[in-house]
Amino acid sequence: MPRALNPACLAFVLGGAVLVALAGMPVRRRPRRPAFDDGVQLPAATPVDARLTLGLVGGAEEAIDTRPGRTRDR
Repeated sequence: MPRALNPACLAFVLGGAVLVALAGMPVRRRPRRPAFDDGVQLPAATPVDARLTLGLVGGAEEAIDTRPGRTRDR
């Protein structure tokens, strides 16, 4: 039978992870330029159109399943 989760143990483990992360922040090295290219290449800007908007709304509705007329028990 699995043991119950001890919140004090979880806090100790998460606290240790935060300390290690904070200690490593000043040590990390930020690259000045991309490693395998001469410069940063950004994609061309494209306008947000109705097709994109409807696709995002439809995807969100499908993800949370709140369309009218749908039943929960499939």
